Amino acid sequence: MNVILLKSNDSSTSDRYVDYLDAQHSPLLNNIEQINLLKFNYQNLELLKSKLFILLLEKTNYEHYVDEYFKCLILTSRQTVESMQHALNLTIDSTNLPTVNLNTQLENIKDKFLVYCVGEATASRFRQLVQSIEKINPGLNQRLVLRLVDDSTKTVHKQNARELFNLIKQDYELIKPSLKPTGQKFKYALYPCSKIRKDDLSKSLSDNAISYEEINVYDTVPSQSGIDKLTASLDKLDGVNILVFFSPSGCESVFKDKNLSTLIKSKLNLFKMVSIGPSTSVKLKNYVDASLIYELSEPSPKALWNSILTISSQIC
Repeated sequence: MNVILLKSNDSSTSDRYVDYLDAQHSPLLNNIEQINLLKFNYQNLELLKSKLFILLLEKTNYEHYVDEYFKCLILTSRQTVESMQHALNLTIDSTNLPTVNLNTQLENIKDKFLVYCVGEATASRFRQLVQSIEKINPGLNQRLVLRLVDDSTKTVHKQNARELFNLIKQDYELIKPSLKPTGQKFKYALYPCSKIRKDDLSKSLSDNAISYEEINVYDTVPSQSGIDKLTASLDKLDGVNILVFFSPSGCESVFKDKNLSTLIKSKLNLFKMVSIGPSTSVKLKNYVDASLIYELSEPSPKALWNSILTISSQIC
């Protein structure tokens, strides 16, 4: 079997799914390949910079920021952190793990700035960003409080959104009595996000009168080089191909490309589709029969391996 993981142009040097499958040393797997099928176009960076400059780069006036502008920052993906990196024109060393430590407890937070991160990958990237900024603005880490939502066991997007909102609301109720906004521009949260972000979090914030400013900082688009690479791979591979989709956008990129879609559908008996979660499965069902789709029990390398074993047992 050939396993092809269809992902985004993640800047990490290795992929945990590929590493896990390689570590199985299984004769079932003839070929394991990651293809970066999507890329990110960053936008509104000057606007984002204007919102973050005083907080992150100025050594003075910080104490006024949490009263005049924002009390917290919401980061739901690595790409939102990378949009900040581009906006501030900073270089991040992604080859080394960050050594900077950030406080995670709500103690003495009157003048602190809260940063909510969904997933350890997002939090790790943010720590790397802070480490880079500290070369310019030492002591920044002392002003920040990191609040992490673990996404490693979540199988549904709404679980992440619900847990993130619950954490924000819990903190907000605790902090609200001490908030003393001095400017009309004050919003409780700054929320940089994808142009195609889900509505769950925004709706919950609005419904609970938690003020926020949303900025669309990136858009997800197909990578033509990834499409071409996938087409070339499928042309030459023999046997059963397992295509692993990590997002609805990935599904659209494959099946809206006429040549690639025709190639897959002409040999549909040689393909199985694996979906990272429910929203990706729903999108896949627009293009192929549900009997060809295997949804992971959780977004993890082990769950992918279990799905591959299930597929193998059914085709043998």
